[in-house]
Amino acid sequence: NGGRTTAAGGLIEGELEEGSGKIERSETTIDYVPARGEQQGGLYFRADPQRSRLRLRAHGYRDP
Repeated sequence: NGGRTTAAGGLIEGELEEGSGKIERSETTIDYVPARGEQQGGLYFRADPQRSRLRLRAHGYRDP
């Protein structure tokens, strides 16, 4: 979080893609990230992410 305020409820989505399009999607919510802080999370996929293109996207957050 490079911002000056705390963020909560950040929805993160990951998609695996191959030449033919999307093959799998996963998402997680990061509960709390302090201003100028870091938080870690994980996404689970059935397919091997190293064999596909991984796209990550943050959908939004809320002020706590």
